[in-house]
Amino acid sequence: MNLLARLSCTAAMASFALGQPAFADVSADDVWTNIKAYLDTFGGKPETTIERSSNGVSVGPITMSWDLPEDAGTFTLTQSGFDLVQNDDGTVDVQYPATQSVTMRAEITDEGTYAGTVDVTSTNLNISASGLPGEISYAYSADQLDFAVRDVEFEDVQSEGLTIGGTARDLSGTASIAASSLVTVNGQMQLGANEFNADYTDTAGARSVFSGTAQGLTASHEMLLPRSGISFFNLADAMERGLRFSGESSLDGYRSEQTITLDGAPVSHQLSESDTYDTSFSLNRERLQVAALMENTRFSFSAPDAIPFPISAIIARNTASATLPISAGETLQDAALSLDMTGLEIPEQLWGMVDPTREIPRDPMALSLALNAKVKSFWDWFDFADVAARGEAGELPGELHAVTLENFRLKAAGAELTGMGEASFDNSDTTTYAGFPKPTGVLDLTLRGGNTLLDRLVKIGILPEQQAMAARMMVGMVAKPDDSAGEDVLNSHLEFTEDGELLANGMRMR
Repeated sequence: MNLLARLSCTAAMASFALGQPAFADVSADDVWTNIKAYLDTFGGKPETTIERSSNGVSVGPITMSWDLPEDAGTFTLTQSGFDLVQNDDGTVDVQYPATQSVTMRAEITDEGTYAGTVDVTSTNLNISASGLPGEISYAYSADQLDFAVRDVEFEDVQSEGLTIGGTARDLSGTASIAASSLVTVNGQMQLGANEFNADYTDTAGARSVFSGTAQGLTASHEMLLPRSGISFFNLADAMERGLRFSGESSLDGYRSEQTITLDGAPVSHQLSESDTYDTSFSLNRERLQVAALMENTRFSFSAPDAIPFPISAIIARNTASATLPISAGETLQDAALSLDMTGLEIPEQLWGMVDPTREIPRDPMALSLALNAKVKSFWDWFDFADVAARGEAGELPGELHAVTLENFRLKAAGAELTGMGEASFDNSDTTTYAGFPKPTGVLDLTLRGGNTLLDRLVKIGILPEQQAMAARMMVGMVAKPDDSAGEDVLNSHLEFTEDGELLANGMRMR
């Protein structure tokens, strides 16, 4: 199980966000009421036992269960209980056992049972609650958390051949849960070094060993949860009632490695590592937004029986972001996609196999794309059952009404292709372009060094002369030389007209 996901389960009642100083005394009952308000938002019918004493409240194991849609079965989650101990200074300590467990169990109709338990052993775990009865802050820390997965029940998985575990060190964070008509959860967390390991051998003798390590994790998030509860199978309904989520995280470095063998013989090996890895995420009724940044990423892959040499690459910087509309409606909504990859380098060992005489430049490669669109969505994408039904019925998910290509750049092997353009689309006309809405707009492309690259490919024997000539003829139909911009520069101005014509540099192509 993902370590961060496990931490969320373990500290679900006490590790979500911006800590605040105590403003008034809170009792153990106040803390339990606060925690229960949070649990209730997930619609899982939490069940437990409560024992009160002179110094606090003992909460027994908590079980939450959900009915799956269309009588598909049930899902149950059970977590160890904890004690809420009243302090003389008006704060409350949340005390978990040294080893706590979370058990997940799914009973799927006509399929069977899927289950597993995660044990977490903590070293010097401290959680303190303070604040106001309706808005409680939690501060937490631990020197180390060790987790292990056991009692796995899963189709075609042999539990005795499976080992999953990991360690998180130097955990600290603050949290607040404010319960009113919405339950507002804010959180910040810091983590030193953490690692994850998995080892599985199946009955055929195939063994997969995975290890992952990360350094310097910082994360924060904010959630607004409807007090009346949510359904994980129809989050669109919860969004109508105020559900939203945002978060970001940053790693100072990570490394993952996987090795697969069959009866001891190597099958494949892959390695990925990066100096930094930053992510952000936002979800509300209107849109989903995601973004990621990685720097100095290195990866390699080898499969001796499939490819005769290992494959590896280095990327100096890689960013990506997307904005996607998620709700149905008649109004046009914004969508966007951007990519920016710079400094892609392929090792000389690979270059040398195809170009030993170094005819092709080894300059780092680059790819960038910035695309905006206006779309209309017919589906509520987080109403998962409805989306599945509409997809099976063959319904269209929406319409594309406009696209703007703000920037495109591909630079590799001494050549560079750039472009920009915009177009609108007539969704009432899907015959002019055979099932696709008719476009009206322009696209401008510039190719630098294209002919030189073809010459080099011919010279080293990768591309036959006849195919190179055919490629030049095809490009010549839609592009023309631009001597004013330098040697070996081709421009192409493509225009999609209102009457359905396609023009290339003024010449009709359609």
